[in-house]
Amino acid sequence: MSNTYQVYQGDAARVEFNLVHSDGSAWDLGAASAVTIVVLPDVESSTVAPSPATPAATGVCTIVTGAKGIVRYTFTAEQTADYGMFQLFFMITWKDGSISTWPDLDDMWLWIKRRGYT
Repeated sequence: MSNTYQVYQGDAARVEFNLVHSDGSAWDLGAASAVTIVVLPDVESSTVAPSPATPAATGVCTIVTGAKGIVRYTFTAEQTADYGMFQLFFMITWKDGSISTWPDLDDMWLWIKRRGYT
């Protein structure tokens, strides 16, 4: 099952994400030193030049509730300037230096909706 988050083009949008395992249990982020969001353009639908290796946006999330795997990220108006579909994933850096990527099974999407389109 994939999840799609929606924001409007040019908005500074604050979004909360609940990082859970495929069995529905939350990632315990208590031992995380950082959670980074990575946004990649979908080459089929994005207005961004099709270069899937170049992130459209990256940034460090705020860990809201570590035990429940809840993080928050605020996209800037510049990051949402281009409309279209973008794939999301998170890189969790643990205090021991190891890295985990989430989601680990399903795709997650950010739909930046064009202004005036609903």
